[in-house]
This record gives sequence, C-alpha cells and structure tokens, in this order.
Amino acid sequence: MARSYSCRSRMRGKSEESSVVRCQFQSRSRSRSQETHMQNTGIGRITTAQFSDSYPPIMDGVAKVVVEYKKHLTDILGPVHIVVPSIPGQDEYNEQDLTHNYPTIPIPKRSPYRFGMPWILPGFSRKIARLPLQLVHVHSPWMAGPLGWQVSVLRQIPIVSTFHTKYLDDISRFFYGMHLPVEIARRIIIDHYNRMDQVWVPNASTELTLREYGFRGPIEIIGHGTDIVKPANPEQSIKQAEEFLGIDAEVPLLVYLGQLKLEKNLLFVLNSLRELKDSGHNFRFAFIGEGYARPELEKAAQDLGLPEVSFPGLVRDRTLLTSLLNRSKALVFPSRYDTAGLVIKEAASLEVPSIVLRDSNAAEGIEDEVNGFLSDENPVSFGNKLRYMLDNEDTRCVVGRKAYETLCRSWADVAREVAERYRDLIKVKAHRSA
Repeated sequence: MARSYSCRSRMRGKSEESSVVRCQFQSRSRSRSQETHMQNTGIGRITTAQFSDSYPPIMDGVAKVVVEYKKHLTDILGPVHIVVPSIPGQDEYNEQDLTHNYPTIPIPKRSPYRFGMPWILPGFSRKIARLPLQLVHVHSPWMAGPLGWQVSVLRQIPIVSTFHTKYLDDISRFFYGMHLPVEIARRIIIDHYNRMDQVWVPNASTELTLREYGFRGPIEIIGHGTDIVKPANPEQSIKQAEEFLGIDAEVPLLVYLGQLKLEKNLLFVLNSLRELKDSGHNFRFAFIGEGYARPELEKAAQDLGLPEVSFPGLVRDRTLLTSLLNRSKALVFPSRYDTAGLVIKEAASLEVPSIVLRDSNAAEGIEDEVNGFLSDENPVSFGNKLRYMLDNEDTRCVVGRKAYETLCRSWADVAREVAERYRDLIKVKAHRSA
C-alpha cells in the first residue's frame, strides 16, 4: 500500500547523502577558519553564564536556545553556568554546581511561566559574581536581564543580550491594551538593551521589531540552529507517529508545534482548517504543545465541527517529536508573534515545508513555493494554500527539499560562531580596560 509521504522514498541515494552533509556540516570550512581565529586571539578556555527567564521543563524557543548553547559551548569554550528561575519539575534538568535557581511565583493565566524573585535571596547576585565568569549572556530584559547586568558590573566583564520575543505583544494582551503599562515596559526594554555590550537578534525581521520599540544602538544577527536529524529508519519513525496519534497511513497530517497561546494566531488556524474541510479534503491536524489557550482552542474546534483536530499535548521526547514532524505534510505556523520560529528549521531538517503568513518575522528567508509556502492573513487564502499544497504532492516534495537545503543549520555550527564572538568581545573589553 502506497503511503502519503512518498516523496521521501523518491529522493534517496547519493544526492540525499550529499545534502545530509550539507545540512549538518554546511559551514565546515568556515568553522575551521573560526577555530583558527579563536586560537589566534590568545584567549584559552573560558567560563560563561547564560541568564534566562525560561528553561526546561518549559520548552519554548528561548529555553531551547539556552539548552543548545550550554551543550555545545561547554565543548568549545569551557564551563557554562545556567542562572534561571526555579520551576516545578526542573530538578532533572539541573546540573550540580552549574545551575543556579532563585524563587518564583506563578504568573496568572500564563502557565507554565513564573515570576522570578532573585532579590529575596540575600546576596544572590554577589554569589553568582564570585563564580569565575568571563562573560554573561542574558536572554530576557525582565528578571534575567537586571540580574545578569549586576553580575557583569560586579565582575567587570562583558555582557550580551539576545532579543528573542515580541514582549510588548504579551504586555498589551495581559493589560488589555492599556497604553501606560505598554509604555513602561517599552522603556524598561530599551533601557536594558542600552546597557549591553552587544545586542543580538535571530534575524533581520527581529532587528526591525527592536528598532520599532525604540532601540537605536548596534545590533548583531546571530541565527538559530536545529538538532533534528533524519531518522535512520523512516518507516519505523512514521509508524511511531501514526500509532501515537491514532491515524491511518493514508491520511495526510498537518501539525502545529509550539505553545498554545492566542497570540500565535491559533484560532485563525482552526478557521482555515474549516475552509480546507469544506473543500472536501481528508486530513488530520495536531496541535503539539501546551498553553493557557488549550481549553478555548478545544472548544473552538468542537464548535467548528473539526473532529480531525487533536491536542496530543507537550511532547518532550525528541525522537517522538522527530517522528511527528517526519510524518507531516507541512508545519502550519501562522504566528506574527514569533520572531524567528525555531520549529521552521526543525521541520526543514526533515524536508517538511512550513506554511507561514506573508510578511511575518517567521517568513524571513522563505520564498513562496520555493522553500516554503506563504499566505495572506485570511482563512480563505490560508485554507486555499493548504489545499494547493495537499493537491500538489510533487511540488510539496520539491519545496520541502529546498527548505532542507536553504533553512537548515546545525546548533554546533551556530555555537562555533557564538564562541568566536564571545572571545572577540572578551578581548575588546580587556583592551579597553587596560
């Protein structure tokens, strides 16, 4: 019986092997020059710290970045300390002497996120500052930001901050669009980034967002990577996904992967799926993730008459997650809230194209029907794009292949670039202090 993922079986052989090498090691020559450069800086192994407001068991994009930085920078540079809020269920992710937690309380209607309170631990920042740190990297302007900045001042070491999230969207929704809280938050954000030695963003679209917030300083673009690789046994992988979701082999699968938040345009997804269903297409759709909006989304799916839609919850098993993406026809990602969309790269690693909104930050680097699919922001157009993709399997396969070739970059390669920039910044800071 022919399966619905036939393009994978048509694209095997030597060309696939060369593409695997290109995806995983596309910057090998550049990496060698980077390593030579790092050796020539005269700086040996260094100790760094990552400060973040989210960390596993929270599984958002920021937490993923911190996890991958720690994993790869430990090998390249040396010890990486993690300074994060205490979160229930976090013990299995903490590493003795390298993970430093501070107390938290829940944030209403924003589970699993928590409000960090490092100041209630007397001398916490000075305790962190006694670590032999040579550079601090913060991933949020909120609790992580001021704490990391205090440590950098106490130690007189460089500090980097990455702008990951459209924070003002969160603030506006939390305060029902009130102007004053949004303006106060905007000023806090700009003050934070103005104190940094370097400010990083994941792509050019996110740089524009930070400019719109009012930041006028220099900005560096440091992209994200992926740890997803093609399954050694594709048939077994696809069977695992089908058994997990309870779907037949011939049914096309579409997935969304991420937090279940209304800011991510997920009600729009359901309205688009209703358009797809009305066109007579058979499909299944899975919202993979958790979040405060799940009850509302479940009710909306029921009200729209979409039994095809399921909510399997958060999937922490990376093997199972890979299987689910591998079985999918496409990743559906209509968010204007996200700055970069790590999951787009993860899907591309498996030759799974993404369907995104035209002119969204997540659409950067995607050309319509070349290495992804773009749609206008209305359910009819989005539903039509889904229908076109399902009706044109050969096109979908070619687009997925091109996504693999153009959007895929390994975290190891990203970490080599990050390490080079860390070393350069330490050297510049030392020269200025001399």
